[in-house]
Amino acid sequence: VRAEIVMGFAALAVGETGSVLSGLPQTSYCAFAGAEGHWLARLHLLVSRLQTAHGKATEALASVRAARATIPNDHCLRALADLRTAEALNAAKAPSSALPLALDAIPRMALGGGSHYAGAAHVAAAQGLHQLGDGRRAREHCEAGLERLRRGGMVLDLSRALRLAARLTGDARYVGEQ
Repeated sequence: VRAEIVMGFAALAVGETGSVLSGLPQTSYCAFAGAEGHWLARLHLLVSRLQTAHGKATEALASVRAARATIPNDHCLRALADLRTAEALNAAKAPSSALPLALDAIPRMALGGGSHYAGAAHVAAAQGLHQLGDGRRAREHCEAGLERLRRGGMVLDLSRALRLAARLTGDARYVGEQ
């Protein structure tokens, strides 16, 4: 299952989007020996990222709900689940629901200020704000997200953030960096 998830991200990174999720048996990928608690939640959250990237917001939200059911109450993955929910809600064109989750995830994911997870939360907030028509705040959050993602985020996340920054600002330097 982990190999299929990694292959899904690799295919997504090179633009092969047709069958990225086909290797994951959607109804049973989590029912294999040894996966429980936060480890099972991590798999659900990774799959939700792939689903969100492919515009399968309903499926992504279901994966996050499944993750939440396995995360201990005081575990740091709760904040990551909020971030993944915000990303899926943005993909579902529900920015009013996504924005509070993204904004709340920023300080919880900061981990001393420079976490790429906080960067992703800033980008999720920027996407929500952009959909809501608040361009100034969207640019501020996008820039804050880029600053963190440039210091260690996934290349895929940085690329998405740079595309958003180009849309928000019209600045070609973001396209060049992407």
